[in-house]
Amino acid sequence: MLINLPGNSVPGRYNRDYSLDILRGIAVILMIFHHVVTWLYTGSIRDIITIIGRISVGDIAAPIFFTVCGMSLYYSINAMQTKHLGTVDMLKKLAQRSTKLYLTGLILCLAAFGQASFFYWGVLQSLAAASILIGVLYLLPARKTVLLFTGPAALAGYYFFYPYAYLLPAKLSRILLGDFSLVLLIGFLSIGLFMATYVLTGNYKPPTIAAIGLSVMTLGLVGHFTGFLITRFPASPSYILFVVGLALLMYAALLFVKTDGAYVYPAIWAGRNALNIFVLHYLIYVYGKHAGLVGSFNGLYSVLVALVVTAFFLLLSKWMAWPMRAVAQ
Repeated sequence: MLINLPGNSVPGRYNRDYSLDILRGIAVILMIFHHVVTWLYTGSIRDIITIIGRISVGDIAAPIFFTVCGMSLYYSINAMQTKHLGTVDMLKKLAQRSTKLYLTGLILCLAAFGQASFFYWGVLQSLAAASILIGVLYLLPARKTVLLFTGPAALAGYYFFYPYAYLLPAKLSRILLGDFSLVLLIGFLSIGLFMATYVLTGNYKPPTIAAIGLSVMTLGLVGHFTGFLITRFPASPSYILFVVGLALLMYAALLFVKTDGAYVYPAIWAGRNALNIFVLHYLIYVYGKHAGLVGSFNGLYSVLVALVVTAFFLLLSKWMAWPMRAVAQ
């Protein structure tokens, strides 16, 4: 069986770690499903689909995606270092990627929500800002120590300051502590990049990675069942432990997947073209809004439509290899 271990090349696959692509693909597909149900259903998706407590599939997928983004940043920066780029040149490349991502977010908000939302703080804007900041931190001396401090500090800061968000100006509060909290994304990306310095070097084998992931995930579950509930808003410590542990556990499991098997290609395509899929799936919202379909379906029909839309984008992802794909890698 061909196992794609970190640091090992896969024949004919440009030395790429396809386990990360698959995990990113799973996350973006779950996000699409979550969004479509949310847009079409008359109520809340958490009324019909929950994993634990009031956590639905999208609440799990988003932090996994952000953690994987942090892990992928490890490969991106090391690729620059392999080309012997200086610090200034690496910062320029990181800034260019983040700028493209930020502008994509602005245009997406304009297309989906209208002119009044042009400067709306969306997920792509938050991801762009967090990526450049974490990239800069990784270039500092004692990078592992810096990331190890930044990740937990950002996540703890979000949790403790969330109740006082009303004390800040509305726009600043939304940026730092809102739905697409910059502080929260900095935490997830920092943790992802910190984990990558150990997990993606090949020093830890899949069973070890799985054991660590299961332990962290179990801590989150223990917290949930002892009164520290797993909640998305605000993101509780139990929730953070649960999703980070789950990301590691899923990654370890995917290391055993044969990456030359056709059955995994759709997930790989989705992972490699995650940004394009994410942007295009908002066309469903735009169409639904103009057609009067938003918030007009019952639970069963909204789930069925979401499954069809998700399958469509999963299959379409093979032909989405656009230049913007590089921004998400």
